[in-house]
Amino acid sequence: MNYITFAFVIFTAVTVLLYYLWPWKKYQWCVLLAASYVFYCSSSVRMAVWMVITSIVIYLCALRMEKLGDAEAAALHRKKPDGTALLRPEKKALKAVFKRKRRALLTFGLLIIFGILAFFKYIPGLISGISGGRFTMNLLLPIGISFYTFQSAGYLIDVYNGQSRAEKNFFKIALFVSFFPQIVQGPISFYDQLGQQLYEEHKPDWRGFKYGLSLILFGYLEKMVLADRIVGYIYQVSDNYTQYSGTLTGLAILLYALQLYADFAGGINISIGIAQLFGISLQQNFRQPYFSASINDYWRRWHITLGAWMKKYIFYPLALTKVLTGLQKKLGKSDFGKTEFGRHLVMVLPASLSCLVVFLVVGIWHGAGMKYVAFGLWNGIIIMISMIFEPVFKGWNRKLSINEKSASFRIFQCLRTFLLVYIGYVFDVGKNFRACLGIFSSILTRQNFRSLPAEIHSVWGDFTSLTLVVVLFMTALLFAVDLWHERHPGMSLRGRIDAGPFVKEWFLVTACVITIVIFGVYGPGVNPVKFVYMNF
Repeated sequence: MNYITFAFVIFTAVTVLLYYLWPWKKYQWCVLLAASYVFYCSSSVRMAVWMVITSIVIYLCALRMEKLGDAEAAALHRKKPDGTALLRPEKKALKAVFKRKRRALLTFGLLIIFGILAFFKYIPGLISGISGGRFTMNLLLPIGISFYTFQSAGYLIDVYNGQSRAEKNFFKIALFVSFFPQIVQGPISFYDQLGQQLYEEHKPDWRGFKYGLSLILFGYLEKMVLADRIVGYIYQVSDNYTQYSGTLTGLAILLYALQLYADFAGGINISIGIAQLFGISLQQNFRQPYFSASINDYWRRWHITLGAWMKKYIFYPLALTKVLTGLQKKLGKSDFGKTEFGRHLVMVLPASLSCLVVFLVVGIWHGAGMKYVAFGLWNGIIIMISMIFEPVFKGWNRKLSINEKSASFRIFQCLRTFLLVYIGYVFDVGKNFRACLGIFSSILTRQNFRSLPAEIHSVWGDFTSLTLVVVLFMTALLFAVDLWHERHPGMSLRGRIDAGPFVKEWFLVTACVITIVIFGVYGPGVNPVKFVYMNF
């Protein structure tokens, strides 16, 4: 069931109605559980089995880990037969035994759920690559499997670390894994942030309804009016880049930057808005990413919840490992470590190396294939270099008398960051790694600006003046909204509009609806384009 269908709108409306009319308020969450599985099974009943298996695995492993933790606490306070308390070495040995058991459970659970993800997402490509294409596995990737797998893994790790208590009710865990507004493409939630919200009673709230509906409306505007309107033009060129000039190919990548943001951010806005209809707050996933001052800043603003997951479960544990901290100490004692640059390198070494590994994982998370590895390495290496050589770059700025707080330098930083992001997008668009290299070569060596108007007319014949006006208008609108939020950090444009005159608020709502109805891509003969991250 695609978000961009009338059936989904009816499904959501019926679910909201049942949710608030449900007589047993203590079990209000059961409506969400039933709706989530109806939503998922509408796409594939067979694929829902794997989501159930994931839920069962993390439920049982978490319960057993918690029981072991309780048993450990009881054993540590238990006295010996002679009535004396356990000595410190005895307690340490006892803790080590229980820790090994809990770690074995954690490892088992993670291997199962990530094994399912790997089986569907990576094994078919690996088999095809090893066999040279002679053997293939045609597997249907479960919708949202990466998102619910990462969310489930986070819950399991939090229980292991004692940051969350294991949920005793299996069906509540099943809801946490399958909650339908976020299962398609996130955001990825932590159990301590989302769990209690799902299970507690919610009463109708008019302001929450308004905020949720306005966010849904804006998400549909981004998706239907902009993203779906230009997506065909992008892949028409990128899939056949050898037939066109590098100028047109570069323009297609630029359109992709716009389409991806409108598609992903639009889908997230719809997800967050739907959750808000039920009184549930999901985490924000975007914060004006194209206003980023550095590639590091960009990844703190783009897909925020994935970054938060990576930081919590991979970056910090890796940066604090004995290997990296030992390397840091060894370098710090060397003669190089006592120089000005050496001291800086010693300080950032664990973090920079951890970032490289994190982005390698991020690349692999995006998909199987060398182009995704290259995507991760490109971002990871850029961030590592920026961290290591930060004093050098600051020294250059001082020598050139650059005012780092000036508006012109800020604009330069944003443009520089976008260029780096733009290069990374080539790895998204290309069919494979070889195609990505071909696209780079085409952009660098086959520029022909004079023939661009004629080429656009011949290749994108239906890219009419009206389409251009709609695309430019929507681009300006997204820019204006992001610029407002950038200039008013911590404030909500929805809240500002709500606090304004009633006529102004409903004028904007009506304008959005009319724009979607007139310029949206939908209706008979239109196959709704899947969200970019839907099959992640």
